Amino acid sequence: MVGLFDLTKEMNGKVVHGGPALKVHDAAVGTANMCVVLEFPSKAKALEFYDSAAHKAWMQEASIGSTIKRDVRIIEAPPGMFSQGKSYWTALIINTGDMDKFTKYAQHSTASTKAGMDVTLSNGKKEKVYPVFKFMGPSDFREESLKIVPSGDKANPFVFPGTTCVMGFVVVVELGSHDVGAVYRESITYKNDILAAFDETYTTEDAYQTSLKKFQQTVFQRDLRILGV
Repeated sequence: MVGLFDLTKEMNGKVVHGGPALKVHDAAVGTANMCVVLEFPSKAKALEFYDSAAHKAWMQEASIGSTIKRDVRIIEAPPGMFSQGKSYWTALIINTGDMDKFTKYAQHSTASTKAGMDVTLSNGKKEKVYPVFKFMGPSDFREESLKIVPSGDKANPFVFPGTTCVMGFVVVVELGSHDVGAVYRESITYKNDILAAFDETYTTEDAYQTSLKKFQQTVFQRDLRILGV
């Protein structure tokens, strides 16, 4: 059987990432830690690849949809979005909840990103990180996404006026080195972004974890994986 990566190259695609994420968070916790990012010359070419007879044959042979289930999202991204040696916050958006709290989170997160995130690496070194948004937009989604992305009457608004989560949004943010990506979510700056939804600030890890669970349940649902490219 021709593998997915060989098939991708045969159809003028590029394998950007194929393997475990550095970290998985939110709805990704408890799922298989296998992430694949493929790049094609255009979204149209990516859709052509997905719908091709060769890809469909590979899917059948690989038991895609039965043994292996995939959240597939196809986006029109800028060329060269990923750079070797960098880590990427890759979020497949599911839904928002309490919009007042989500807005507080989003505003606080935007301000923190501009000011820089204080991150402590695994070796104890402190680093100021300035995340760069590479993509935020809707997708053509397939397979498990059709079950995960909410239907029109259940989809709540997202960040852009007139949009809702029914559009299968994807967010990609460049964080920095792999070392930064591995510990990014441990930053107190980031934790305060989450806590801002509830007008709280970081005090103890136990208190944060309690608020984080509430945030995930009532404010924002996403499959979040930090990829090392």
